[in-house]
Amino acid sequence: MSPKQQAFVREYLVDHNGAQAAIRAGYSPRTSKQKASELKKKLAAAIAEGEALAEEASERQREDLLRDVVEMTRQAAAAGRYDVALRGLELEAKLHGWLSERRQVEVSGALDVGRLERARQRVINAGLGALLAGADGSLGPGMVLCGESMAMEAIDGQNDS
Repeated sequence: MSPKQQAFVREYLVDHNGAQAAIRAGYSPRTSKQKASELKKKLAAAIAEGEALAEEASERQREDLLRDVVEMTRQAAAAGRYDVALRGLELEAKLHGWLSERRQVEVSGALDVGRLERARQRVINAGLGALLAGADGSLGPGMVLCGESMAMEAIDGQNDS
């Protein structure tokens, strides 16, 4: 594997964006998409090996972090710092995957309001309106807008069959 190909693998593992990885590795921006496609096929084994190593390192780091959190939580509880101990338990639960953080996502770009309204109307007509629409017919708190989301495609698909 050439140094340029090694650079591509390394850069591809950063964000899995082939075209950008090719550019950062020194390939021409003009041909980066085509080159990335070729390199991903040619270097698939090296990419898979890099992903496996990254996953293994990440798992070791997570285990080390979990061990530290457990120890610090015990120390905080023993010292009577129950607020700190409680926060430690929360972090431990998150590291185990038992809790997830709620996140707000902002979407910018074009939104096909007509398509969204038609999908909302189909859901209401299907008898799910109580969950998704307010008394005035507006989108209720149960409706999450995700642009071209799978949920929207599923709603569209139900009407088409």
